[in-house]
Amino acid sequence: MKKLLLFLVCCYATSAVYAQKLELGGTVSLLTKENFEAYSKPLFTSMGQSFNSNLWTTAIHEDRFKIGLDFSFMAMLIPESQKNYTAALPSHFSNPQIARTAYNKNGVETVQPSTVEQPTFYGSTPTTVYSIPQDQNGNYTYQSIGGNAEFPSGNGLNAVLGIPAVQIMMDLPSRTHVRLRVVPVPSIDDDMSVFYGMISVGHQFNQYIDPLKDSTLGISFNAAYSLFSITNVIDANALAIGINASKKLNEYFTVFGGIQYEDFSGTFTYTRKDVTPNEASSNTPYDEVRENMYTIPGTNTVNVDRDGRYIPFNAVGTPANLLSALTRKPVVADISTFSNVRIVAGGEVNLKALQLHAQVAYLSQFMFSGGFSVWFN
Repeated sequence: MKKLLLFLVCCYATSAVYAQKLELGGTVSLLTKENFEAYSKPLFTSMGQSFNSNLWTTAIHEDRFKIGLDFSFMAMLIPESQKNYTAALPSHFSNPQIARTAYNKNGVETVQPSTVEQPTFYGSTPTTVYSIPQDQNGNYTYQSIGGNAEFPSGNGLNAVLGIPAVQIMMDLPSRTHVRLRVVPVPSIDDDMSVFYGMISVGHQFNQYIDPLKDSTLGISFNAAYSLFSITNVIDANALAIGINASKKLNEYFTVFGGIQYEDFSGTFTYTRKDVTPNEASSNTPYDEVRENMYTIPGTNTVNVDRDGRYIPFNAVGTPANLLSALTRKPVVADISTFSNVRIVAGGEVNLKALQLHAQVAYLSQFMFSGGFSVWFN
């Protein structure tokens, strides 16, 4: 399932187009909204860094119309700080009168915890927090407050590839540089479509400052905005604003650098898969997860059997059309990023119509990128 999630958010999730919603199962479905956001934040950080990469190279733009294509590739190093997060535990886990709870991590036992360190998508091995309800006249049982807290494992990754960028480039007579990325995926039906688009605009402004009027020097202001959406799954946008400068060393070599503020935000929507009483999710200690299995459209109504499990309305005396209308409430998680400031240094080799470029970027996930550009006029 985690591989499916990575494919979804990092490779445009074309497979998700064949379903009207994304379902997550296994231990990922046991995460609360808050814990899922923390688990996936490093992954969405990689995605945001990809969208905000290769928006510019040289800051020297010709004073005429030109058009070309740029192909860029990137990779990111995952820091240790983004391989783990602090997961919130159910409130009753810290109350020994309701449940005896404990976990063992690196040979150290912690009892009655309120939080526990768990792996993110890029981390490794999770820690189970064990819980034994303290039955007081039947008030606290496995059926009423759940049992152990289970968490998904990570993928043990130290580096990841970013999303490749194919973009149209244009130089305009005002020494303005424009880049466009548009990746529409044809809709399977009226309810499902995938779209990614980006526009970046840079303007060389040292041409207006007499001491900086130098044909081998360029200083540009840049701004970019991206949209990425998959119907019923993801709705995200990226923003980048910065300044870059470049110096032409000779006919072939140019060095460049710059600083950029960026952000990536949005929502990621999924539903938890069906469970049976024998699966771990039927015994989760999180009320939010237990109560988020089924709902009647247009209401917040759920039904509970005599053992305390949340289930659809009993078939006895319930019309078949009502049972078929029961759906699980979606989880709408917020997308955020660890990366907001990007510092870039790189170089470009100019071979007439063909240009090769490479750069490194300092962000929360250190980044390498490179590619080539082809100008048609």
